[in-house]
Amino acid sequence: DGHDTPITEVVVFDVAPPQIPLPKDERLSIVTGDISNPETMKKLLDSRTSSIFHFAGVVSGQAEADLDLGMRINIDGTRALLDACRFHDIKPRFVFSSSIAVYGESLPSIVTDDTPAIPQTSYGVQKVCCEHIINDYTRRKLIDGRSVRLPTVIIRPGKPNQGVGQWTSSF
Repeated sequence: DGHDTPITEVVVFDVAPPQIPLPKDERLSIVTGDISNPETMKKLLDSRTSSIFHFAGVVSGQAEADLDLGMRINIDGTRALLDACRFHDIKPRFVFSSSIAVYGESLPSIVTDDTPAIPQTSYGVQKVCCEHIINDYTRRKLIDGRSVRLPTVIIRPGKPNQGVGQWTSSF
């Protein structure tokens, strides 16, 4: 609603526990699981959920190499998370990390609201599909959604995950 609200709990959800220890804080909890599992998503959320920052996903190179995995995690996982909001009848602020991959290979030097999304990879297609689904849930007033098209996201340390931007995480 645009007003300052105290943060009483932060839940970090991922497919695996963090490799680097997170700060000790009683407001912080770590949950692992499969984002594409609807029952897992229903258990993850509850009536207190007010904001969701959705950064989970199979990244660029891996989504291209394994279409089924990309579709399951990127699209089905986003839907499972959105439908868990409906299940609990909550309307959280929902921030989705999209990607400039939605523009395809001919990205202009200046991107405006009129720059067309013409993805050239499965990853770009999956991200733009999620943007449209989030827009529809927002239109229906099921969530308060936003999509941010990021140029790259720093990827968790450890084993490479086939992200085109993986090199930035190696610093």
